[in-house]
Amino acid sequence: MYKIGRDLPAAKALEAVKRGITTGISKLDEATTGFQPGELIVIGGCSSMGKSALMIDMVRAASREVPVLVFPIEEGALLFLQRLIYNLAQANFHVGQLEGLETPEALSAVQILESKHNIYIGESRTVVPAWRLKFPLPEGEAFINIEIAEAAKCGCKIVFLDYLGLVEYGAKTQREDLRLHAITRELKLLAVELKMTVVLLHQLKKEVATRSDPTPNLNDVRDAGQVINNADKVILVHRPEYYDKKEELDIYGDHIEEAQLIIAKQRAGPTGIIKVKFLPFCMSFVEEYL
Repeated sequence: MYKIGRDLPAAKALEAVKRGITTGISKLDEATTGFQPGELIVIGGCSSMGKSALMIDMVRAASREVPVLVFPIEEGALLFLQRLIYNLAQANFHVGQLEGLETPEALSAVQILESKHNIYIGESRTVVPAWRLKFPLPEGEAFINIEIAEAAKCGCKIVFLDYLGLVEYGAKTQREDLRLHAITRELKLLAVELKMTVVLLHQLKKEVATRSDPTPNLNDVRDAGQVINNADKVILVHRPEYYDKKEELDIYGDHIEEAQLIIAKQRAGPTGIIKVKFLPFCMSFVEEYL
């Protein structure tokens, strides 16, 4: 128990209100004050909408300021690293523009990644209840909780997990919604305890794509009640042009799409739409592209 003034100076609260670590998109930073310690942030989107692409953009930006930990559960470490290099080089991923290290762009991207970015890769896909950590765990098994705690000792400030549906829970639950609630609760408590930000990718319901207006909202998050309750912020990725039927696929083009980052929930800030651009050829979200 603390007494305000004697044990906890009131001015401390004002010191804590400051810009957090950058998301890489200045308009999003302004609306959310960036990545703040103790927060659980959910990034939602339909399949292939660009959740992982946005996460890679955020990893690239944040890791220049602080060490970050990434769990690329869906893609694996190698594909995540490939996409990150192409993202840095703004090169066409679909045609293998950077194959090998023969091009100056590839060499430059690799050198920048290794010298200016501080990124750790997590290997686990299982969250265990906090009470289980008090007892001996199976040897040789990695757990997300433990890896996050170890990363915190190395100075990591942000954790990215891609994505919630593939995260396992180390205790029996009979219902999917209870499993997701347990996972997000453990991650939220861990974020608060370690003063880190946890960014969690999550799928939206399939029905979104079949609506006349596929613009997502908070109710479109799968098992919305359990996941949203534990999240401090929910950001939904939307690319309206994704639903336009194209006559011919052009993987060599440099077409630029209009996109939206919808702040659907924010405990301590406004909600609304952040307009950005999406570059399909290198799978990256930017504010402007010249």
